[in-house]
Amino acid sequence: MKPKDNPTEFTLELIEDKEQVVVMKDKPYISVAGYMVDLKYPPENNLTFLQKRLGDSLVLAGDTNKIVAITETNVTVAAASNTKRTTVTYTPAP
Repeated sequence: MKPKDNPTEFTLELIEDKEQVVVMKDKPYISVAGYMVDLKYPPENNLTFLQKRLGDSLVLAGDTNKIVAITETNVTVAAASNTKRTTVTYTPAP
């Protein structure tokens, strides 16, 4: 029987999406809210873009590109001139 004033785990429901998560003393609940990336564009003298997030714009080769997706291993940008999407795979820093 678990003591009520010192539980070893409990279940809670997130308001936003009704997801149920279990929180334990030795395994806290962790959720990724979003990603931020540092990018380098070698063709233009290693042009660097630091701490960019979803929705940020970058100017590459004279064309504005908007970051439309960031995952743990990919960044996708869409060119403003023709809406062409380009996905770049990367290795996150440790």
